[in-house]
Parts: sequence; C-alpha cells; structure tokens
Amino acid sequence: MKKENMVVIEAISSGVNYIHDIKELGYNPVCVELYHEDKEERELQRFLHDFNYSLVCDESPDILMADESYQKTLEMIRQLDPLLIIPASDLGIPWANKMSYELGLPGNNPNLLDKMMSKKCMQESLKKANLRYIRSKPIKSFEDAKEFMSEIGSSQVVIKPSVGRASVGVCICRNDDEIRDAIKLNEDMSSDDDEIIIQEYIGGREYALDSVSCNGVNRIVAGYRYDKIKSEGGAPIYDHALAVDENDSDFKKIMEYHKKVISAIGIEYGAVHIEYKVDDKGPVLMEVNCRVNGRVQLYFVEDKIWGEHHAGAALEAYMGSDAFFEKIDKPVIIDHMYMGKDLIVPEECFVIKSNLDTVFNDLESVISTIPLGENRIYPKTVDLSTIGGIIHLVNKDRNKLLDDLNTIKRMEKEEFDKILEIKK
Repeated sequence: MKKENMVVIEAISSGVNYIHDIKELGYNPVCVELYHEDKEERELQRFLHDFNYSLVCDESPDILMADESYQKTLEMIRQLDPLLIIPASDLGIPWANKMSYELGLPGNNPNLLDKMMSKKCMQESLKKANLRYIRSKPIKSFEDAKEFMSEIGSSQVVIKPSVGRASVGVCICRNDDEIRDAIKLNEDMSSDDDEIIIQEYIGGREYALDSVSCNGVNRIVAGYRYDKIKSEGGAPIYDHALAVDENDSDFKKIMEYHKKVISAIGIEYGAVHIEYKVDDKGPVLMEVNCRVNGRVQLYFVEDKIWGEHHAGAALEAYMGSDAFFEKIDKPVIIDHMYMGKDLIVPEECFVIKSNLDTVFNDLESVISTIPLGENRIYPKTVDLSTIGGIIHLVNKDRNKLLDDLNTIKRMEKEEFDKILEIKK
C-alpha cells in the first residue's frame, strides 16, 4: 500500500509536534533536513535533530537529506508526491512555501515572505494598511543610528537583525556606548545579505499569540505573556512565559488588532506565531512568522492548557478540515494555568551533567523538562538560543503554580549546581 506522505522541513523545537500529529492522522511524516557544508555544523545538526525527534517519537521518522541545490531537493520531494510541505521552523519557511507554491499545495505566497520574516518589511506593511506600527530603519553605522534617534526624538531604541530568531542580537540601547556595542554585535554575526535595523523602543508588556490560517481565514489558538529580565548589556532575557486568554483585557485588545495584522501581512495558510507589545496606546506588532511557536511547546503540554495544540490546529488549517471551521468561534480560554520557565545560565561553564529531568520531580506543577545536553560548554544566557533548558509547569491552582515557579527561581539563583553539574 502506497504511503501518503506529508513533508516537514526542519522539524525542531515545537515543530517536532507535526511528526506526532501526521502519524496520528494516519499519514507518513518525512522530515527534510537542510544541507550544511561544514562537517562540525553537520554533526551538531544531526545531534539537534535526533534529540528533537526523541521528544515526540520512539523511532526516528523517515528522513530526507536536502541537497545544497533547491531544484534538486524539490525534485526529490516531488517524487514523494506529498499532500503537504510544512515549514516547522524559521529555516524551513522559504523552501517549504516556495515548493508548496510550485507543486500547487497549500502554502503562503513566496513573493510575500519578506512581509512575514523581515522586521523592516512587516512594519512597512502595517504602515501602508494604516495600522499602528513601530518606526524602523536599516542602518550601517553609528551615525545612521544617531540620525534615526534625532528623527524620532528618542534616546532609547532597539537594534536588532531584520531577519532573526530566538531574540539573538536584540539590544535595547540608551547611550552611545550601547549603540556601538549593539551594532558591532550584529555586524559580527551577520552575513553580507543581512540588514541591521534600528527601531523606536516601545514600553509596556510583551505578549505572544498563536493562530492558524486556512485560505486566509484565521483563528486564534493560544496566548502567552512574557516576563523578561535585563542583562548587563541591556538585552532582554526571557525568564518565563505565562498562558493568558481572552479574560486578560490587554490580550483581548491584541486579538482584535491581530485580525487586521494578518490581513496586512498576507498570511494565508498554516501556523502563525506573533509577538506584540501593549502600552498606553494599545497593541503594536513586534514581529510575526508563519510557523509554530518556538519554545519547545510539546503537544501534550499545550493540550493540557488549551485542549488542543498549535501544530495540530495548523494541520487542520492546511487540510481545510471540518474541525478547523467548527472551531472558528471557539473561545480562547485556558483549561489549566501554565508557565514555561527558561533556565538562565549566569556565566559560561562546562556542564558535566544536567539534572533538569530529575531535580524538580517533587514539584507538582512540573509536567515536562527539556534538558539541552551534557559534557559541553553552556554559554552565559543572553537570549533564547543560550538558555540552559526549559521547564514546563501546569496546574489548575494558580497559587501552587506560582509556588513551584518560585522554588525553581530560588534554586536557579542559590543552588544552580544542583540543576547543572559544572566542571570546576
């Protein structure tokens, strides 16, 4: 009997849930892993992919190693006669949508991907649609930055890569030294094609919203509020995410604004992950992308919070199933309280052993932990790519959830060596 294949490109983080969901629907997941020329990078990606697959399945799925050539990879995928080609993370977005477009499968118009991935282009799209937007400008020098600050009349700005992920390179700057440091940081990690942008700083609280789209019809699945702390260099570090629903007045405002944002950006199919800020002027878009959220939100954790999960809802949207349309007016309401705690590594260290999966066993709220390897160097946490692990907490009782979160935060500060055993 012929396998009915669904292709998932770069299935890492929350994107691994697609593997589970595709199997549950009776189809065969084929995971495409992108080409890497460097041997060390190939080995790192092999470890990363295998680790991520292990989070949702006992046996590795079918794997297709991509060629360096887009065209050759497309022909390999064409031979699979896939029902869908799904981007599971940022790196998979360009090829997945272009291939879907060329093979006549549901996906987003590849000619519009700049609006969905470039922070500069997405803000320009909102401006054209007469929606609130964040003033932004590409810069190449310290002088460009100072000129922008003079134009907007502000002494506090954000410098970041125009296309980035995991908050890498995002710097809040309040003086000339911080501006110079932020520009150098972004220059050092960027390629010739990357742009550095400067934006006006928006205060208030930061939220994330997960939704899914089917042929331009959008429904909201989940919401989170981020709590951050500031690093010594001024970059915001994620501490934890708290699940919120439409009973949160600020999130309710975001839900209304979100409908207009989706239309302005032009997302038509699949998962949508968007981050917003809310200040005294209301909500404004920070960034958007056409993929599932990226906090290793495993399906059974999300099911406990919302009664469904982002990747599963995205598959319903891609397929245009009855389930998608039946849930269009479903209230966005939490079933259980949730917090996702990022483990903050205070300084670079060599970790001999991670006890993340055992040290919090006595905490009632801990439902899942994501350790990030052993016998390797852990850098100091400065963004989402340098955290020491993730702890997911779920509980009906808000007070108990907060108690357990505070226990974790206390150990993070006072007994870090019990969580990660460090080579002295």
